[in-house]
Amino acid sequence: MGKNRTRGLIADGVGLKLGAIVWIFSIQSFLTQWWVASEWPKPYSPRNNFISDLGATSCDILPGNIQHAARYVCSPEHQWMNVSFVLSGITIGMGAILLRARLMPGVLGFIATSLFVTSGLGIMMVGLNPENMQIVRHILGAYLNAYGASFALIVMGISLKKQGKHGRLGSFTLGFGILSFFFNVMYTIGFYYNLPAFSLGLGDGGMEKLCNYSIGVMLILIGVYVIVQRVSHTSSTFEV
Repeated sequence: MGKNRTRGLIADGVGLKLGAIVWIFSIQSFLTQWWVASEWPKPYSPRNNFISDLGATSCDILPGNIQHAARYVCSPEHQWMNVSFVLSGITIGMGAILLRARLMPGVLGFIATSLFVTSGLGIMMVGLNPENMQIVRHILGAYLNAYGASFALIVMGISLKKQGKHGRLGSFTLGFGILSFFFNVMYTIGFYYNLPAFSLGLGDGGMEKLCNYSIGVMLILIGVYVIVQRVSHTSSTFEV
């Protein structure tokens, strides 16, 4: 009985709306980052500091080298940032699962959803393994999140385009996913091979934020778009 009721809720569009709301809730990550950074004893540098620095549990000055600037790290409210990372992971995965039935059906939809869940698990690993405590797990989680979400958006975009009625949203999502993947590749190569030009003049921290924020913004935009379309169309069929 419970399973049938759940299927019914998803089929009549409740799951679609809930999934959209969950993805819109991704905005909490941006708000938390802003607040946690504002609590630093010394100014947080968007250019030199990483998002992960906000979740570091101890204060230190991390040495740099010829290509990478030394950075000050001291985040008194680190626990809230790490909670936010975990919440972000939950919202990415849960939102995709709720949206799948109506927005991402079929094999491609399953692949996209699986990639979103992988991305969500990655950012949860980031929150559960602060950079100054479990750096290997932390970095692994960060890359699962970044590349998982990029590939998920690409596959989701292809899936939406194949459905026909979701063509415009599909094209936008596909293009955004490709751009996100491109930024991630540039950041990875530039950081590990000491190629400052690959940071596009944004610095290590700035380029990392470009990669990360583009994904969060896209999830919010998809969520808002779904809600707007649900309100605009009185028919029972969701159309884009």
